[in-house]
Amino acid sequence: MEINTYKLSWISNHWVVFFICFCAACPLWGQAAKKMVLTPTDYGLWHSLRNINLSDEGKWASFHLSYDETDTLVLQNTADLSKTYIPKAHKEKILRGERYFVYLDANGLTKLELNGNKRQHFPLVVDYTISSNQKYWALQKREVNTDGEIRQTLEVGELEDKTLTFIENVEEYGFNKAGDVLAFVQKKNSGYKLGVIVLGEGTEHTIQLKLSEFPITKLVWGADNNLAFLETIGSNNHTVNWIVDVINEQQVHSYNNINNKINDKDFRILNTVGTTLHFSGNGEKLFFHYQQAEGITPPNSLDTLVQVWNAQDELIYPYRNAYGNYYKNPKVLAVWKLKPDTVRSLGTKESPNALWGNSDKYVYTYGQFDDRAPGSDNGKTTPVYVYNTDTNDSSFVLNRKYKMPLKLSPSGRYLSYFDGRDWSIFDALTKKNINITSGMDAVFANEDKKSSGILTSFGNPGWDKNESRILLYDKYDIWAISPNGQLKQRLTHGQKENITYRIISNERGNPLLTGYTTKSFTMSKGLLLRAHNNLDHSTGYALVLKNRPPTTIIESKGYLNNLMEDKNWGNFIYSEEDFHRPPVLKKYSLKTKKTSILHQSNPQHFNFKWGKSELVKYQLEDGTELKGALFYPSDFDNSRTYPMIVNIYQKLSGTVNRYQNPTLLTGFDLNISNFTTNGYFVFCPDIAYKINDPGPSALRCVTAGVEAVLEKGMIDRKSIGLFGHSLGGYETSYIVSQTDLFATAVSGAGTHDLISFYFSMAWLWQVPQSHRFINDIMFFGNTYFEIPEIYKKNSPINFAENIQTPLLTITGDKDTNVNWEQSVEMFNAMRLLGREHIMLIYENEGHEFFDPSVQKDYNNKLFDWYGHYLKGDAKKEWMIKK
Repeated sequence: MEINTYKLSWISNHWVVFFICFCAACPLWGQAAKKMVLTPTDYGLWHSLRNINLSDEGKWASFHLSYDETDTLVLQNTADLSKTYIPKAHKEKILRGERYFVYLDANGLTKLELNGNKRQHFPLVVDYTISSNQKYWALQKREVNTDGEIRQTLEVGELEDKTLTFIENVEEYGFNKAGDVLAFVQKKNSGYKLGVIVLGEGTEHTIQLKLSEFPITKLVWGADNNLAFLETIGSNNHTVNWIVDVINEQQVHSYNNINNKINDKDFRILNTVGTTLHFSGNGEKLFFHYQQAEGITPPNSLDTLVQVWNAQDELIYPYRNAYGNYYKNPKVLAVWKLKPDTVRSLGTKESPNALWGNSDKYVYTYGQFDDRAPGSDNGKTTPVYVYNTDTNDSSFVLNRKYKMPLKLSPSGRYLSYFDGRDWSIFDALTKKNINITSGMDAVFANEDKKSSGILTSFGNPGWDKNESRILLYDKYDIWAISPNGQLKQRLTHGQKENITYRIISNERGNPLLTGYTTKSFTMSKGLLLRAHNNLDHSTGYALVLKNRPPTTIIESKGYLNNLMEDKNWGNFIYSEEDFHRPPVLKKYSLKTKKTSILHQSNPQHFNFKWGKSELVKYQLEDGTELKGALFYPSDFDNSRTYPMIVNIYQKLSGTVNRYQNPTLLTGFDLNISNFTTNGYFVFCPDIAYKINDPGPSALRCVTAGVEAVLEKGMIDRKSIGLFGHSLGGYETSYIVSQTDLFATAVSGAGTHDLISFYFSMAWLWQVPQSHRFINDIMFFGNTYFEIPEIYKKNSPINFAENIQTPLLTITGDKDTNVNWEQSVEMFNAMRLLGREHIMLIYENEGHEFFDPSVQKDYNNKLFDWYGHYLKGDAKKEWMIKK
């Protein structure tokens, strides 16, 4: 395939000049060519590999080169390696059979014939949908006339170039499951029209199904041409409509609150992000969400001039104001059957949230606030029920403890749950709960992530296809266990070599049930695994075939990512990188066992000086072994010493093999490449936490790691800086209150006064900040009132007078995640003490920075700050007292 002749037309002149220079320098790769020093003016040359895809047969790959200010789509033939570059394109798709490649750009839609390089352009197309059989498509066109009026047209036709019909003012549309019928909603002067287009070979005919004065939304197809939709008949109220057969029987069955009641009470049907309208697999049931019509007393109904915060209220005022309507009057799932014509509620006020599998026979319900504690730090136990939608029976399953993980099998028959030690399964068919891991020597609780007394699991990725075995993770391995717990098989053996195996799955689950549903895997075909070596963070990919031990197919000392496979697992593509090597896209053939390079990202990297990375191992006094990632400066000379920045946040040693593009456009972190190419070492140590001891834990681990690095003799002990954001910001301010090891420190969006923070509000979530301490990231196991002295011991501001380290604090004035006033408290303390301290507050920014101008300013100020205190550069204007 020929590369587009216009492929460089979109790129800046700066890049064109560089590209020419780079090409001339290519023969020097691997030789002792003089390399350039990287500066911020060069950062715009870098791109990231995004949205990597592989065709079904493995002959074509597509991916994006995303620059700071633009984006290029690349289509590549994986056999002859030819590429087509497409500027600013999106929503690309390689169609089955590998005949066509389609994509959108600002000018419309383009269809590219893969085997003949024939290109067709369809102007004015802003979106498109392709039928499941890939015979038809619907093109959404948008045109603005000279008067500024917008004309929208839906063009429906065959993918093989034949247009069948046009429809104007279409607001919603979608193909049926077979791909031969398209439903659409058309805005008319008198209201809305619902119709379908029946498609055939070169023909079509339109059937009008309904005219309505109300908006028609949420078109949903079921089996056998079942179609459901909503009519908006008032504020947050809808009618559910069901057409059993849109071709042979156009009768519209409706269910609304005018002629019906649910549980003998008035109701309203909901249509929000968190609600559903869906059919059962056989098309005999329709599910929707409703809410009782009787509302609750608005929070301010008694006095509109004042907020009433009552300490005895079940929900505090902000939470009640934001979520109280659903708390007192929750959304509940209902099932509608036409034979007989009945609607049944699936849930209660105490247990309204619903989970369902792909068979929809079983629906489970649980408490809506189980994972957030509106009333106390420890939450409460709530009931879980299962409803059999075939028989209309319901059963109690268990009392769910606060934050207990629930996972549903794909069909919905089994509900698995983890109690902090063991996995159990509830079988909806037998209505029995069975502990399936009792007595096993494997540890399924993730001790590394215990943020409080509650232990989470390593995970339940899914089941085999017929649900005869559940798949579970321990720290290293994958287990297959029968639902009755009698058959147990370890599929991998990573513990001996300290390798962690995890299943790779590129499928998406039900977005409404993210975190609660699992996938099914065809075990007879095998499992595709990711392998991570915990000793050196090297990675690989492996296959488990026919219950044999894993067979490694790809391995690297660096970091592997973005694995995609063709439908037969014959060809794989993936990216490989290291800190000193930008990602390269590769192809691996399982048949030939050969690897080939498809695309080297950021080739300009090799013309610049760059550093290297290594793992540093160290021990605490109690014998705990830890690691840290050490990144060398690009101009490293072992005859001199260098300044070093220590970047902290839980465990960061896994970054040792990660490549990081240099850029000023970062949200609120420390870009390692920015500083290693500017003459700094950067060290990222791991932190092991003890409950009720977050500050001292960080102090012990960070200082031990720094001392281990200092023993190498490459670092200037007087030029060590510290950086942390969020939890790392808290740890930074605590550490500098306990040691003078650091010449300077930067605390971003940190907590400085644990007591005031504990008793403040997380306005972003409308709950007290105290919830972060017991069951979240602050690593406490007791409330403040149980151990007040321990809270004081861990609070940096209590030791503010010890801080002699020049400290920079940074926050955004819209940060209500870690309240921005926390930085103000530390500022006031430092001001009263006369310390060297500056606080930066970025306007209209929150816990992360999103405005590019703010991102650039933030990163430049980091350069200024560390440059002065670690390198002796002159203070910039913003650092000089006024």
